[in-house]
Amino acid sequence: MAANSKEDVTVKHEAPKQEPAVSASIIEKGLAHDLRNVLCPIIMLCDKVTKYIELHGDPVDPDRTDALDEMQTIKESATEAACMVRQFAVSGNYGKIQKSAEPHINNPGH
Repeated sequence: MAANSKEDVTVKHEAPKQEPAVSASIIEKGLAHDLRNVLCPIIMLCDKVTKYIELHGDPVDPDRTDALDEMQTIKESATEAACMVRQFAVSGNYGKIQKSAEPHINNPGH
C-alpha cells in the first residue's frame, strides 16, 4: 500500500428496503394517527366552550346564539374530518373514502 493512499474501511449500513406500497401504508397510518390526535381535542373543547356559553352567556345577546351555532359547526366539521381520517386509515385508500354518519372518537362528555 502506498504511503499517501488511505483505504476506506467505513461500513455502510442501509435501511432495509420495503415495498413502496408497504411504506406508503405505514406513512398513511401514521398521518391518520397524528390527525386524530389533533381533531380529538377540537371536538372535546367544542363541548366545553358550548357549555360555558350556555351557562355564562347572556340569553338575550344575539351573539350568544351565533357563538353556539358556530361551535356546533366547528364540532360537526371536526367530527366529519375525524370520520374521514378513520376511514382512510382503515381502507388505506384515499380515493375510496366514504362519509361516515357516526364518529369513532372517544368523547367522555357523552
